[in-house]
Amino acid sequence: MRGTEFDATLTLLGAQEMERRIRAAEQDRGASPREKTVVTILEVVREMLLRGIRFAPFDLQTADERLFMVTPDGLIAPPIAAIAGLGPNGARQIAQARLERPFSSVADLRERGHAPRPVIEVLRELGALQGLPETDQMTLF
Repeated sequence: MRGTEFDATLTLLGAQEMERRIRAAEQDRGASPREKTVVTILEVVREMLLRGIRFAPFDLQTADERLFMVTPDGLIAPPIAAIAGLGPNGARQIAQARLERPFSSVADLRERGHAPRPVIEVLRELGALQGLPETDQMTLF
């Protein structure tokens, strides 16, 4: 499975929701190739969870550009490319901008990482923007 096919938000689903989505997709005779790929990914994630393999919370500052990594805690960390709607070029831009210096705000991520609003929203859903201010402007009052 490629990191670009994987959707990191799937790791947030509970077992029942995964089962529901798998069953619904299997019953859909007109499923597109992309929908069939999602079913395969859901089955892999479900199997991993059943075997005690857990996913790390998505960390924008440490995630690899395209490879799944094992954390020191033994958790699987999805790559930047696993952010829904991003793709390999977007993942590369974010990874390169991060190498220059850590992102200081969501606005900085948007500007230097060229992250579009839908990607920012997925990162919010993943909890990857917690602690990151919206802008670099200081509030004096």
